[in-house]
Amino acid sequence: MFLAKRAVLFFCLLGMIAPISFSQTFKVAVSAEKRDAYLEFRRNNGNDGVKLLTNYNDPALKDRELLDILIIEQAFFRAGVEDAKLELVPYDAIEFTLSDLREADSESDIVATSFSYERKKLNKIKEEVYITTAVIESKDTHYGFFVDKQNSDILEVSSQEDLQDYTTMSSSLWSADWEAVTGIGLGRVLDGSWGEQQDALIDGDTDFIIRPFSRMSLTITHSDGTQMDLIPIPNLKMALPSTRHYPIAKRHPQGRFFNAALNLGLIKMKKDGTILRALKQTNYINDDVKDWTTIEPVTQSVLGIMSF
Repeated sequence: MFLAKRAVLFFCLLGMIAPISFSQTFKVAVSAEKRDAYLEFRRNNGNDGVKLLTNYNDPALKDRELLDILIIEQAFFRAGVEDAKLELVPYDAIEFTLSDLREADSESDIVATSFSYERKKLNKIKEEVYITTAVIESKDTHYGFFVDKQNSDILEVSSQEDLQDYTTMSSSLWSADWEAVTGIGLGRVLDGSWGEQQDALIDGDTDFIIRPFSRMSLTITHSDGTQMDLIPIPNLKMALPSTRHYPIAKRHPQGRFFNAALNLGLIKMKKDGTILRALKQTNYINDDVKDWTTIEPVTQSVLGIMSF
């Protein structure tokens, strides 16, 4: 651990700044609805237990945002910054988080987000944020076409061509998802929030939604309380040509140190296979679908893109 600390200090000195205390508290943004869930996960496992966790099969970690937070905590520990404390600051909207991060310039501001973003989204603000090494590589990212498990017709779909007569909804705010789903030749792609996607599928306005394979079945809920059970179309998946990274505020007084420490820890975790193991044990990389037919997005255009 001593050598790891020296490595972080060295990276900081390269940046011509003085390193901060290893017991420093870092304000990190987290979605408001996930904060309590992660704090409960941390209480259940203990602070030291979270940092030393090697078995990622906990059901709570099926939620990628919770896994993202855990990876940050473990990365700091692996970098030798054992006493770092993350103060999870709740945010209601991702867009507000990035806006605040771009302007962060004091220790009272957030220094980073606890959830990872697609590289293309972060490239737009790269003058104002550091972008860490990839947490999830593009070759590891595949989504399924989740449908009403009672819809026997669409469950018979077996090719990209078969999908062309169907409609889905995604969000243009999710740049990687949007570019992928609008690049597979669908007749219509509607634009809406996650809540609107659930409503549209239950109302019959769309035929499927795209989701990662972390859960092979899920239940969605309409705004009126109606629920629907979904499963993926068998033997068909879509590649998502995107890597995911953490953004860190460049102007924040803790930013350079946070970036150096987090990157050092992530590199160690990638090198020894820890991150790959975490992604597999939580099914973000799901070996059950590794032999399924992959649809590769080939174009940005669709026959019609509509607002919902």
